[in-house]
Amino acid sequence: MNTDKGRAYFLLALLVGSVIVAFLVLQPFLTTIALAGIFAVILHPLYERIHHRIPNYPGLSALATVIVGLLLVIVPLSLIGTLVINQSRTAYTELVSGDSLATAEVIAHNVGSWLEPYVPGATEYANSISLEISTYAEQGLQWLISRIGVAFTSLLAVFLRLLIMLMALYYFLKEGKQLEKLLIERSPLLNEEGSAIMDQLARTITSVVKGSLAIACIQGALAGVGYLIFGLPNPALWGVSTAISALIPGVGTALTLIPAIIYLFAVGHIGSGIGLLLWGMLLVGAIDNFLAPKLIGTGAALHPLAILLSVLGGIALYGPVGVFLGPLTISFLYSVYTVYAKSVAAH
Repeated sequence: MNTDKGRAYFLLALLVGSVIVAFLVLQPFLTTIALAGIFAVILHPLYERIHHRIPNYPGLSALATVIVGLLLVIVPLSLIGTLVINQSRTAYTELVSGDSLATAEVIAHNVGSWLEPYVPGATEYANSISLEISTYAEQGLQWLISRIGVAFTSLLAVFLRLLIMLMALYYFLKEGKQLEKLLIERSPLLNEEGSAIMDQLARTITSVVKGSLAIACIQGALAGVGYLIFGLPNPALWGVSTAISALIPGVGTALTLIPAIIYLFAVGHIGSGIGLLLWGMLLVGAIDNFLAPKLIGTGAALHPLAILLSVLGGIALYGPVGVFLGPLTISFLYSVYTVYAKSVAAH
């Protein structure tokens, strides 16, 4: 018995040590692999359609799905990310050099002049606010550049991660069901518990990524086009800000659209301000009513506040891929807690 116990403890220690070493080896690529898993869930319906047409060639079906995903999802995201980081640096340079501060002072002076007859001292108060806004904007842009810029500092590193992600995506699509079955069978959890966690994660990816995040991205893209048409500076940066604000419950895209419209009015572009107002009301704001029911469907949607916090926290922890990994992390916590609560209640 002692021999059996010693053998069990030795195997357990060997297993723990192997897990630690394996984690250290794979740690630089864990977020990349996780991102590949998320895209595999998103692209799986497309894979099934292609595989249905060529059932004898699962590898070819997976390859075709990867190519379509690369063209429709990954390349646009990379281009937008590059554009945003460039515009962020431009805006930061303008803030540091004082060009944007001068514009802010002009806007504050105009707004203060309009309000001065009704609110004595409005001009002086507006000028002080413009200084604070410029300081906060500079700090915000520094944070954005530091987070997003990490992903674009080395072209070789980006290419390597993209290659690994595409390879992992290929095998996840081709052998995903077998891998899921193997994980469930080898897990210490009961099969139904493992299946429940996997199903919850899949529903969350479908609901959050294809639902809430997709709607936010569409609204941000439409808003960005509007900013470009009506002459707002750094439209890609404003568009990404609109996409993030679209996740905020209650206010949504108005949190970014309204300041943009006010800016256009304040600098004297009245026609552009009216045009952006109509654009936001008729196109950007209408997306929730038309697309939300179709994209979100009956999936396991997280609360909008949980989505917002998980996205922002995910970006802070993981970088740009945190947009996807943040909600997935919170969903995994919820799934494990649900299984644990049911297990405790059953005993």
